[in-house]
Amino acid sequence: MSRLAFLSRFGAAIAVAGGVLLTAGVLSMALASGDTVLPAASGVLGVLLVLLAAVVDREMFQRYGRWLNAFWGTAMVLAIVGMLNFLGQRYSDRFDLTEGQLHSLSDLTVQTLEGLETDVTALAFMEGGANLELRSLLEQFDVHGGGRFQFEFIDPDRDPARAQAFDITAYNTLVVEAEGRRQNVMDLSEKEITNRILKVVRNRQERVYVSVGHGERAIQAGDRSGLERMRERLQEIDYVVRDSLFLAREGRVPEDCRVL
Repeated sequence: MSRLAFLSRFGAAIAVAGGVLLTAGVLSMALASGDTVLPAASGVLGVLLVLLAAVVDREMFQRYGRWLNAFWGTAMVLAIVGMLNFLGQRYSDRFDLTEGQLHSLSDLTVQTLEGLETDVTALAFMEGGANLELRSLLEQFDVHGGGRFQFEFIDPDRDPARAQAFDITAYNTLVVEAEGRRQNVMDLSEKEITNRILKVVRNRQERVYVSVGHGERAIQAGDRSGLERMRERLQEIDYVVRDSLFLAREGRVPEDCRVL
């Protein structure tokens, strides 16, 4: 009996084994966080076994066509799901197709995260340890953080020692920390979280001066002009705004001036 004839007796078993190896390989690649050589080898071996089964037993699909079709249909669904998960992990860019980009971060937030030069950690002390809306937002922060931004959800009731260590007195508090500097966030909006990140990554309070004495409009005039809104926005991110710099009299720009 030739080897081909001998193998033909096990064509169906070889095909099933190949399908199992192929499916296992794809799913392992999707779930693996490190080396994917073994899962890839499993997938390749699975394909080779299926091809071998088709060669050695050409009548197999006629005999077991119904069951093989059902098996392969299930295997293909699992393989597609696994591959989508794999691609989602390897290529984490998000696409927001909603009108008005409702699930996209603002330019300021993206620039802040992409420009991080120190590690920032966000600890979310949530009732029950979960907040789906906040998690979705922080996941977007993580995508743009370049490995510098990390977050963790904590249930204060299950981990009271950690909550006490961070002086947490209320549920739904987000602690933003960088290099030992902390800011508590109660308003869990993108804008407020970004403001607190900007505060903790700076090691000093910076000043913005607006020159006066030449008919310029004062930035603290108290109206709702663009200058007033600019002052409020700068103060939100921990800048000190002054409009009392009379250069003709002072003769020089103060050393603590960050922006003039």
